This record gives sequence, C-alpha cells and structure tokens, in this order.
Amino acid sequence: MKLGSIYNNAPIWMQNLMCSVEGWRIKRRRYGNAFKKALMEYESHNGWSYEQICEYRDAQLRDLVRHCYDTVPYYRKLFDDGGVNPESIKGVADLKVLPVLTKDIIRKNPKSFISSKYARSQLLDISTSGSTGASLVLHVLPENIAQQYAIWWRYRRRLGIDFDMWHSEFGSRIIVPPKQSKPPYWRVSKPLKQVMFSAYHGNAETYKSYFNKMDQDRFQWIHATPSVFMPFVAFCIENHLSLLHRPKFITTGAENLYDFQRRMIYDAFGVRARTHYGLTEAVANFSEDADGVMEVDEDFAAVEFIPENDYCHIVGTSLINWAMPLLRYDTADICFVSGKIGCRGRIVDRIDGRTGDGIFLPNGTKVGTLSALFSETENIVEAQIYQKKDYSLTIKYVPKNEKCASDLRVVEKLLNDRINGAIAYKFERVDKIERTVRGKLRYIVTEVEPSNATIPSSVDVLKLGS
Repeated sequence: MKLGSIYNNAPIWMQNLMCSVEGWRIKRRRYGNAFKKALMEYESHNGWSYEQICEYRDAQLRDLVRHCYDTVPYYRKLFDDGGVNPESIKGVADLKVLPVLTKDIIRKNPKSFISSKYARSQLLDISTSGSTGASLVLHVLPENIAQQYAIWWRYRRRLGIDFDMWHSEFGSRIIVPPKQSKPPYWRVSKPLKQVMFSAYHGNAETYKSYFNKMDQDRFQWIHATPSVFMPFVAFCIENHLSLLHRPKFITTGAENLYDFQRRMIYDAFGVRARTHYGLTEAVANFSEDADGVMEVDEDFAAVEFIPENDYCHIVGTSLINWAMPLLRYDTADICFVSGKIGCRGRIVDRIDGRTGDGIFLPNGTKVGTLSALFSETENIVEAQIYQKKDYSLTIKYVPKNEKCASDLRVVEKLLNDRINGAIAYKFERVDKIERTVRGKLRYIVTEVEPSNATIPSSVDVLKLGS
C-alpha cells in the first residue's frame, strides 16, 4: 500500500503524527546549518545602502557568468557563437547582450545547463509549479533550498515574525482526506509549529469550525495562499465574526495578493497582510516591508524589468544555483514599476502574474491553486482548465511528445483528489492555447459566477479586481 493511501485511511491522531514526522524531515532539510549560515549572511546586509547591495550583486554576477562559461556547455556555446566575452558582463545592465532564456529552450536539452563542476549525485531534482500548465525540472544543490528559505525568512523577521511562533496555514496541499465529512478539518505539524487547514472542505459549517480553532489557539501569525484563504475571510466578514485575540501578522505567498483582498483581510482581522514574490527557479524575489513597500531583493538575484507598453516582463538570473544556472530567465510574469528606489532595492508597484484563479463546485466551494496538478509532469508543454456554466471542466493541453499519457494519469488523480467526483471533466488535446491581449496564458477560465458563500455580496469584485 502506498504512503498516500496509508495516510488517507489512518486515524486522525496518526495523520497528525505523520504530519509531524514530515515536518521534522522538512525542518532538517530546509533549516539546518546551511540555512543558518545563509540567513546570517543575508541579514548582515540589512544595514547596507542600495549602492552597496548592487555592488555585491554585480560581483556575484560576474563570478557566476565566468562559472557558466567555464563549466556549462549551453553557455560556452552561447557566448562563443555570439562573440560575447564573459568578462564584458560587469553587472545587470550588461546582461542584455544575451538572449532571454525560456522554459522551452531548457526542455530541449536540460543536460546542457548542468555545470560540470558538480557530480550528479550531489544534486536534487525539484519541479516548478507549472503556472502555465507546464512544469520544469531543475537540478539544485541542497544548500540552494536552504538559501531560498533564508531569503524568505529574512523578509519575515523584518516584519517581526519569529521562528518559535505557532501559525495557521491555508495552503494548497491535500492535508485532510477529501472523503472526511466531520471535523477536525486541520492537521498539526509540531516541528514546524504549524496548524494546516484544509483547502478542500470549505463551506459554512467547516469555516465556523476553522474560526473556533483559530480563536481557541490564539495564533499570532497566519500564512496563506490567497485563493485558499479568501473564501474563509469572506465567511468571517459576512457572519460578523471577529477573533478575540487577533493575529499580529498575516502573510501570503504563491499567488498575487490584490488590493481588494487586502481590504477584506483587514476588515476581517484588523491586520494588514504582507506578501512576497518568489519562484522555485530562484531568479527573482521581491519582499514587502511593514509599511507595504515591495522591494527587489537585489542580493538574491539579478532582476531585469523588460518594458512593454505600460508594464514590464520580469526576467531574472539566480545568484544561488550554480549547479544549473539560469541567466536571463523569462518568468512569464509581468509587473508595474515606476523606477523608484527604496531603502535597499528597486520598488515594485504591482505584480500582475500568477493570478491564482480557481474553479467552483456546485455547492459553492472554490477549489484554487490548481497549477499543482501539473507540477509533476514533464511531457506537457502547457495547459488550461476551462469551466463551463454547468460546472464541467475541459482540460486543454499541448503535448511535448507522445509520452504524455502517464502525465495525464497523474493530473487526473490529483484532480480527482480535489473535486472528489463533484463535477465532470474531459481532456482535450490542442496545438495551441489562446493568449490574452498581453500575451499571457490564463491557466484557469471559468464561466461560473462565484456564489455569495465564496465572495461577500458587499464587494464589487469586477471593479476592485480590474
């Protein structure tokens, strides 16, 4: 019997134990000595000026470019064929002599991006979330994972969040078996000091139990994926529920946090939510401070904003992954910048990517963060989930080759885990998926109007979200 089946059929006390065992494994992997070293290094930059941080970034970039030329086949050929001397790249502004790197380019020959400096046995494989419906397998060193969590924890510690702070999490993982029909709809990981609420059991009855649990445990910190959290926020507003002991901090990640969502969160909890922008590829990271200003973490990645009309494409170069370096990687996300400089980095006014749209079930439940369906696929180029007014789904996909049948079975299983037979769906193979006027692929398109159980009737979603 597979571990997932054992977990789903285990009693709740054993599921909590298994969550704590997994939490211990995660803590050991993410927060060991490499993490402590990286966090100490990043926090030593807190008092630096913008100019000092840029000097540090460009010095790291110069070393990385030389490393790419010396040890990475793809870049050796790229530089030689283009007549580019790696020594000519002194800083971020000089990267424009290189072409922008896309997922498609990497997928054609991923081995050519791996540095000869590292043995394959040293590397870990991680997958991107596949926000366009197509994931990418990356090869990283174990310390790279620790470095990425270190930059995220620097942002949290700047807000005032402490390692020993118990928190509630509204994430996209299936933590409570879909077949469960009575509370508790949460599980506990003691090593991570985390109470994880189910993303797939949202309705009036369960949200009331969520609220009671939060009121009872007096969480100082809530961390959430917006599309998972907002239905609960809406429920609290509509039912005039107010926590006796309000949290001190609310942070979000994985998706955009829109202004109307911020207002709803403040109305519900009296706390101004803060967010950050990051990617598995580690080619860019933006952190919001306590005053609501989002700045580029210049010492983590070399970020470029490529202008088009009134917005910019986010293109980044990771400064931490030397095992599989990504120079000028196209994130496929766009943002708005005014050119202003903050205390430590360039200011990002607004991000307009990874919207985190969801689908709806007939009972009014919203199921979000569905990009996870394709996180383990390697033979699907891109995909789109289209929901008709009758709630049925058409999952359009563009195959990379004829080997995608096994990937579709994985997608089907993950989808079934989330919708639990509530709606019909079908797969449709296509040659191309239509883009928006801005050239973006909308991962989820739905004709279903959200019910009052999902969005408060007092909020003009179309107006606020436009």
